Amino acid sequence: MARRDLSRTVIEGGRRNFNKFKRRASHGIGRARAREWLDDVRVDRDVAEARVLRDRPDVGRDFYDKLAVIRSWMRAQCGRAWDDVFSELMTRFDPRTIAGQHIVFDHMLRDVRRAGDVSGWDGTRFEVGDDGILRWMGTLRDRHKKPKPPTWTEGRSAIKQAGRWWWVGDRLVGPCARVALCRYHHLFRGGVPHHYTRATRLVLMTPTEVGRLMSLPARIRDVVLWRADVVEPEDAVLALPP
Repeated sequence: MARRDLSRTVIEGGRRNFNKFKRRASHGIGRARAREWLDDVRVDRDVAEARVLRDRPDVGRDFYDKLAVIRSWMRAQCGRAWDDVFSELMTRFDPRTIAGQHIVFDHMLRDVRRAGDVSGWDGTRFEVGDDGILRWMGTLRDRHKKPKPPTWTEGRSAIKQAGRWWWVGDRLVGPCARVALCRYHHLFRGGVPHHYTRATRLVLMTPTEVGRLMSLPARIRDVVLWRADVVEPEDAVLALPP
């Protein structure tokens, strides 16, 4: 049952499933050893004096913490300054308590990798960039995949100019009625061929879009950022075939 104190709720998950399996296997081995020893004693009672019953394999305790809730909270903070998130974290999960210390220092802070951190721990889920912003790194499986732009970018790139964020991409100019005779390259929208211009500054990004961009892992954000020259719509020329 959940409690008002989130740090208490998180550490009340009991044993890990695999730890339960190992404990059951250990007890099974212990029972098998006891049966084997009793069978031998039943045949020759001197065995009881000559051989000691072996103990079952020792299995330590491995507790399961309900970490999904705190990691969801951390993901919701991505895009914010880490200093602000850290301040709120220390307030929400009181490190003066045993439960708070366990959650903050053994899990939440361990999941965050700071810029320049060379720790060998590969289980980090969040990172703090050089700009001090907290970002989600993705799962371990995601990190081995080739980074792709998120679907919400709609194939556009992002660039910051004069302190403002812009979308950059192919700008449709208009439908083309003479495709076979036209020397320009075309994009098809709804089955209709259109002229377009490349690397054109399209529209200002909304604050929500900027926040989502800043929350992306560095390897994915690098795919979205445009690092070449851009042109204004009025200066753009129609794209020619490569």
